[in-house]
Amino acid sequence: MRPGTPADQKGKLVRYRLKLQISFIAIVMIHFFVALASSQQVHVLLNDTRALVTQVEVPPGETYTLHGNQEQTVWVTLDSIVFSGGKGGDQTPKRARAGDAATLNKGGQIEFRSANNLPAHLIVVRAKNTQQDLTVGSLSLTGGLEDASARNATLFVGISSSHFQDVRNLGDESEWLPSSPEKIVMQPGSVRWIKPGIHHFKNLGPGAAKLVTIEW
Repeated sequence: MRPGTPADQKGKLVRYRLKLQISFIAIVMIHFFVALASSQQVHVLLNDTRALVTQVEVPPGETYTLHGNQEQTVWVTLDSIVFSGGKGGDQTPKRARAGDAATLNKGGQIEFRSANNLPAHLIVVRAKNTQQDLTVGSLSLTGGLEDASARNATLFVGISSSHFQDVRNLGDESEWLPSSPEKIVMQPGSVRWIKPGIHHFKNLGPGAAKLVTIEW
């Protein structure tokens, strides 16, 4: 068998190099899509003049690191989750339940991971241009219980499937002038603003309406 011509040998070398390049590209793409599939998913729920609100999904076996920026940051858990860091930089793992919430100091850091073999979800609220500390609390409406507190602008974060009524005072503090009832439906992880003022909230659903409140 006669050896190939220089042109044939050059063609074989080009094809060999091309196969190597294709194989390398394929390996890179596989690693890219694997990393993409296993990375945390972040969805923007709200972005206005007061706050940027996102929902983060932390897959099992992965860690999500939350960094405190120059403004105030609040985290709210929607599932059972394990976290470390936060206030004082304590690295001892702690377990949080759905509905737990706390602020993260400016420049602080906290790590989250799923407490079981299921993805864990949390809400991250980054305040904008706040002049005072945010007030983080919880609200649980059961049966005919009403909450009649005076509030500044407040962000509600749904923890349970909730159906409740909101009646707001349109008068001053000395006169109760009720607004038309507004029926509100929220799902776990949904967010909405509540206007400043005195509110009467009444549960309308079969189960307790569980919410986290963040007051500006």
